[in-house]
Amino acid sequence: MANVDNPHGFRVIGHMFGVSPEVESMSKDASEGTALFINDLIVQETDGNIAKGAASAALSGVNLNHGAASTLTTHLIVCDPWVIGEMQDNSATDGFAAADAGGNLDAEFNAGSATTKISGHELGEASFSTTNTLQFHLRRLYNYADASGANAYGGWGRWEVSFNNHRRTTGVVGLA
Repeated sequence: MANVDNPHGFRVIGHMFGVSPEVESMSKDASEGTALFINDLIVQETDGNIAKGAASAALSGVNLNHGAASTLTTHLIVCDPWVIGEMQDNSATDGFAAADAGGNLDAEFNAGSATTKISGHELGEASFSTTNTLQFHLRRLYNYADASGANAYGGWGRWEVSFNNHRRTTGVVGLA
């Protein structure tokens, strides 16, 4: 069966060094007009508060709880640059092939679901390149199966990814 379109952001599935990922409490200020959803990618602003990530920005981590727009909220953030996550490709048609493993790309920052409070962030196929300053490194097809069948190469495939452009790694401009 074909892969199912079910965006859900960056879901942490492991750590490169087999340890528990670093998690920190951070705040989204009331002036932030965008809600934060579960598994949203975030950036840390110069005032120390967090906001939804943006294309090409150095990411600061992954949000673990929902926070309404224009409301002061506290969030648990996986801020560890060495986590491995799973994300869905944003393409309904071609998607990624086995030969694409090892490439780099940015995320696509779609809005989350007001019903489920889950992120809408996906892998931005259009940004796929060898450039190592893009946000993610495409590791391999995620070994996963659900009621619709096994995860497969192609449209809406789910991939294991790691951070390339994270504010807590060396050589990266950190604050948005």
